[in-house]
Amino acid sequence: MSKTTNRLVIGIHFCVALCAASTVQGQQITEAAASLEKIFVEACRERLLGNYDKAIPLLEELLKKDSKNHAAMYELARIHDAKSAYEPAEKLLQSAIALAPDNEWYKKFLADVFQKSGKFSDAAVLYEQLAKKEPNNENYYFKWAYFLVKSDAVDRAIKVYDEYEKRTGIHEETVRRKHLLYIGLGNNKKAAEELLRLIAAYPKRTEYRHLLAAFYEQIGERTKAEAEYRQILALAPNDPKATLALTNGRQAAATDDISYLRSLRPVFENPSASIDLKIGKLLPFIQKVADTGDAPLAAAVLELTQVLESVHPAEAKPLAAAGDLLYYSGKKQEALTKYRQAIELDNSVFAVWEQILSIRYELGNYEKLQRDAEDVLDLFPNRAIAYFFYAAALLESGEMKDVESDVEQALLMVGNNNRVLALLLGLKGGMYHARKSYEKSDVVFSEVFALDPNSAYMLSNYAYYLCARNEHTDRALTMAQKAARLVPGMVRTDHAIGWALLKKKDYTGAREKLSKALQNNGEEDAQLLEHFGDLLSLTGDTNGALQYWNKAQSKGGGSALLERKIADKRWYE
Repeated sequence: MSKTTNRLVIGIHFCVALCAASTVQGQQITEAAASLEKIFVEACRERLLGNYDKAIPLLEELLKKDSKNHAAMYELARIHDAKSAYEPAEKLLQSAIALAPDNEWYKKFLADVFQKSGKFSDAAVLYEQLAKKEPNNENYYFKWAYFLVKSDAVDRAIKVYDEYEKRTGIHEETVRRKHLLYIGLGNNKKAAEELLRLIAAYPKRTEYRHLLAAFYEQIGERTKAEAEYRQILALAPNDPKATLALTNGRQAAATDDISYLRSLRPVFENPSASIDLKIGKLLPFIQKVADTGDAPLAAAVLELTQVLESVHPAEAKPLAAAGDLLYYSGKKQEALTKYRQAIELDNSVFAVWEQILSIRYELGNYEKLQRDAEDVLDLFPNRAIAYFFYAAALLESGEMKDVESDVEQALLMVGNNNRVLALLLGLKGGMYHARKSYEKSDVVFSEVFALDPNSAYMLSNYAYYLCARNEHTDRALTMAQKAARLVPGMVRTDHAIGWALLKKKDYTGAREKLSKALQNNGEEDAQLLEHFGDLLSLTGDTNGALQYWNKAQSKGGGSALLERKIADKRWYE
């Protein structure tokens, strides 16, 4: 039997039971009664199948023949409710309740219909009746109070919870609800008193003291919060939340952030303390390092991530946090190592993968970028930014056809993300550049910078393309320098600046930037090697120039003039 058929059978059995309940007990079932029951069962069947147009006339026919059949009224009301016709559903249910006042199902369903039509006070009245009839039913009291709150009768709702507590004793859920209601009323004193009642009833339950301490912090009562945290530590000396909370209180008194971070070490060394709690304490400082590049602060936070790596060896979060700190400190290769270790433990976090792809791109490691991007697309096939990195790697290797298809696919999923849209359009501009369609490239890049004028990746790329065209060198230099301020340490940016300075005969500046780019790239970029060779040739170091030109040739890249430079042992433009 299928699940649908099974549900249908159960539903019809329920309808039959309702029909039987609407018949006077002990009454002899006549032929007429049997006929009515048959109509009722058929109507129930059609309703359960969703055939409302067939069920409605059957139930209306039944009610004409038996105007007091409250079960039929209930079933017809259910159809009207499903069709969002709440007024006729209410009338039918009110009639059914008048005929069967003890039927809780009718009242609960009518309350549900009242809720949908916004008649919260009427719904509250029904649950009040149900609660009075079954005074130990928690759900009825909670529903009664809920509808009173919805009808803006908050004071009455609190009294409902008080009444329930008189019957059952103090109850965590009712205390929490009253606490929130008092907060909504702006009565912080009463809100605190509710939690104090809970603590008085369960003085050794530290979680209730944590609730009160957190509330005191929320309303700015720091002294009272600290008193509660000290009470918690008296009960549980190793409680990490309380320890960290009191440490936070000392942060303002600390001479600096580093002193505060060092005070956290004992809690971070506690393996029972939540890893998320610890990471949460580090996040503001990681952001501060991102904003300022503060190297001493980064080192202090890294000490704590190392503690976390030791205490929580199966967790990827400390490794990812360390990767962030190293990245924002300009140590991209070290950051990459941490991120790779993180995904070995947990490869489901896209943000970590994106950082890996970003670093590969920024360091100009295009072969590795392509491999990593393929892995990411296997795991996250709907991430447009992953397609950007994959296509960017293909563009650098000259696979134009594949670049176009990947960019088009990514554009379908980019949505309203202007940052990623600008990156993808920038790849189109790069393709036009590679095909020497410079005017089209310029048009596309104007669109790119209209979408995202601070796209460091595209600023550096366009600056590089202008240098390659030997056009607008000053503009190229300005754009590349802006990119360097936005995202320091990118190989393409330093390459573009160095190349522009080389064209302007600023050989000292060119050497500084090209050397930095080579160091970060690991001498993998053939064109970068060639340009450094050009610099050496122009400054009189022919042997050095030949060495770098030969390295560029061994990489299988470089300009069309590279072989001639090597053969003639001199620079050509």
